[in-house]
Amino acid sequence: MVMKLTQSQPYAGFKFLVIGTKTYGGKEIGGFMEISGISKEREAIEYREGNLLPDAPGQFIGRTTLGDVTLKRGMSKSNYLWDWEADLDAIGEDAKQEVQIYLLNKAGEAVFMWSLKRAWIKRIEVDTMNAQSSDTLFETVVLAYEELTTDSTPTTPV
Repeated sequence: MVMKLTQSQPYAGFKFLVIGTKTYGGKEIGGFMEISGISKEREAIEYREGNLLPDAPGQFIGRTTLGDVTLKRGMSKSNYLWDWEADLDAIGEDAKQEVQIYLLNKAGEAVFMWSLKRAWIKRIEVDTMNAQSSDTLFETVVLAYEELTTDSTPTTPV
């Protein structure tokens, strides 16, 4: 019996939403032009005993590392990230929050969600300001986090 495979069209990566859930009550962090670095990697530990065949070592799962997530956007009136940064300075660990990144389809419905648990701002930066340029001023924030979960059937946030 031949199984027919269902092929689905991949999603475009140009429509997304970022929400902070803990410290600021489920508020949209803001629009971002670019998100990069969502990753999870497991270390492979090689191990071999001298009396075992084959001669190639076995591998065990080692430490898991999570990649820093970088969010980039045009500088705007929103002070959300700077307020969060100030809270990290003032109250430290208690300012960590869950950050949810939603991938949206063309209709604006959530189709996938990455959740960065216990996230915090590792670096926040504003691009160079230049009086002779009419370029958009960008701010970049790098988030570190302690756990990454995903949801392929998320509810669209309001």
